[in-house]
Amino acid sequence: MKLSLCNEVLGDMPFPEQCAMAASLGYDGIELAPFTVVDGPREMTAKQIAMVRLAAADAGIAKMGGVSARPACSK
Repeated sequence: MKLSLCNEVLGDMPFPEQCAMAASLGYDGIELAPFTVVDGPREMTAKQIAMVRLAAADAGIAKMGGVSARPACSK
């Protein structure tokens, strides 16, 4: 079984740091809540997508999926 952490639980920490934190805690991967980067998943630029992939790879964890729903309590 592989475990992943949703990045939104790490708050405003930059995504590369979130990946490093998830790896240091023993997670196998990280899930991206796109609204932590942009307003909607279809609004991510190629540069942002590349940053997400590189950050996960640099931390040695997998990019395991994403959550597209914006919680009612978010900004």
